[in-house]
Amino acid sequence: GDAKADADNQVTAGDAGQEEDAGAEGTTCSRAVAAVSIFWSGAAVACSVKSIDVVWDLLGSSLSILLGFLIPCASYLVLCPITQDGGDDNNNAAAVGIVESFSRSIKKKLCRIAAWAIIIVLTPMMVICTCNAAYNTFLR
Repeated sequence: GDAKADADNQVTAGDAGQEEDAGAEGTTCSRAVAAVSIFWSGAAVACSVKSIDVVWDLLGSSLSILLGFLIPCASYLVLCPITQDGGDDNNNAAAVGIVESFSRSIKKKLCRIAAWAIIIVLTPMMVICTCNAAYNTFLR
C-alpha cells in the first residue's frame, strides 16, 4: 500500500513539473510574440514616415517613459509589498531594535508613495506626449 502511494506521489510530482515547464514555454512564447510585434510595428511606422526623427518622436514619447519610469515603479510595487502590520517582510524588531524597525517601515512606505506618485503623474504625461507626437506627425 505504501509503495503504491509513494509511486502515485512521484507521478503527481512529475506531472506538476511538466505543467510548470509548459507554463514557462507559454510565457517565453508570449514574450517572443510581444517582442517581435513591437519590433515590426516600429519598422512599419519607420517605413510610413518621411524622416527617422518622426519615428524617434513617436516611439520615444511613449516607450522612454514606459521603460524608464513606469515599469521600474510598477516592478518595485509588486516585488516589495507591505505586510499586514505595515512593516517589512522580515521584521525582526528584537534583533534590530524598535526604532530602526520603525524607520525601515516609514522608509518603505515613503518609497511606495513615491513610486505611486511617479506612476500617477507620468502615465497621463506619456499619453499626452504620444498624442502630441501623433498630431505633429500626421495632422500638421
